[in-house]
Amino acid sequence: MKFTLSHNKNTDTNNQSIKISKKFDGWIFLLVSSFVLLVLIFAGSVFFFNKVSKDEYFKPVVKEASPEILSREKLNKVLEYFENRKTKTDEILSTPLILPDPSL
Repeated sequence: MKFTLSHNKNTDTNNQSIKISKKFDGWIFLLVSSFVLLVLIFAGSVFFFNKVSKDEYFKPVVKEASPEILSREKLNKVLEYFENRKTKTDEILSTPLILPDPSL
């Protein structure tokens, strides 16, 4: 692909005036804006890298370890739940399994 600036020379009959017009396709604008964007991204990346390397971003959050205090009510609820599960399991295991006979 070739990018050129075309010159249209217009002369009158006496060759006294020459009018030159440049055709602009916009490729120069795209090239310059891409270069500026590249420089801005590079500068932002360097700035962000310096901040991260100095631990100004992404600081670790340190929580103090404190044991959770159990209340008697919660503990009794948990024990009651497991006792109920045990009785239900025993009931299920003690009852005979009733399956219909498929041959009938």
